[in-house]
Amino acid sequence: MELVERTPLAASHEYLLRHLAGPLFPRVASVFADEKAVAYILAEPKRRQVWNAVLAAGRRHDVCHVSLENLLVQPSKNLIVAAYGACPSGYLTLLGRCGDLGLPVDFYRFWQGFLADGGCCIRQIAGSSLPLWELYRVLKNLPPELRTVAIAQRFGEHLAASRFVEIVRWMKGGQSDESVWRNVGEQLERGRSPRKILDRMLDDARCPAPYLVDARFRHLGSVKMLRDAGHRFKNCLKLDFTLEEALRGETQFYEWMGEGEPAIVSITNDMPFGWMIGSIKGVGNSDPDVETYVAITDALCDHGVVGRIGVLDMMPMV
Repeated sequence: MELVERTPLAASHEYLLRHLAGPLFPRVASVFADEKAVAYILAEPKRRQVWNAVLAAGRRHDVCHVSLENLLVQPSKNLIVAAYGACPSGYLTLLGRCGDLGLPVDFYRFWQGFLADGGCCIRQIAGSSLPLWELYRVLKNLPPELRTVAIAQRFGEHLAASRFVEIVRWMKGGQSDESVWRNVGEQLERGRSPRKILDRMLDDARCPAPYLVDARFRHLGSVKMLRDAGHRFKNCLKLDFTLEEALRGETQFYEWMGEGEPAIVSITNDMPFGWMIGSIKGVGNSDPDVETYVAITDALCDHGVVGRIGVLDMMPMV
């Protein structure tokens, strides 16, 4: 101990404080400044996380009203109640599972509200296969109707959850009401995978209105119709990149119903110059016979759709 007492001590503990407080450093430093930082640095991690939760509760300028003495002497539950108005069952246990380092402000607020709503218990959270930080990020990316631990585990990570929500909203025209998410939630809870749910929803997705209104051309106006035709004609109509083109309206696909051999006809939007012939293919992407090809091109010509080089394809030639 005598040697320890002779050891020169650092004048500042800011480096350690920054490391332990993480994104909460500005809030933590306003209370545990200068020599007071030692109390924060040496505190038991669980107790430190309670302080973090308290400092995360209000707006940043409210932190200056937090009493250091209260943080040091008050029981953890009393501190949380004073900061949030309630300390839901399991919240202190959850804070004890947060590790050594401070986390973003919203992390502490989210879990306090999540547990206070009563839709989940700490046993479910503790039993999750997802780390607590990743579970938080998955739940934050889900709409309120899907925010359960069981559903979050169906995604595994937050990027998958975010992408799933984006796709569902896109397929619903940019909007999705509560009934849509409740239906999705019921399917996920029954064990259906997110991919299967999207596949089923995608079948019902509609393409933009057809340019060709002609009995000789059957518009493949939904994903289900495109997939069915893709299987019958053994071509790429059932593949994701083709479906995306059709749903965006960049390309329209038709089944030839006129005289001659069966064929799939695609026309491409070459705005502002109208539509042009994309491709005319039979089963297995084979070329139809001459008579069928001529009949199709003549029928397309009736609607002003002809074969030409598109504007974007001409750009490199200029």
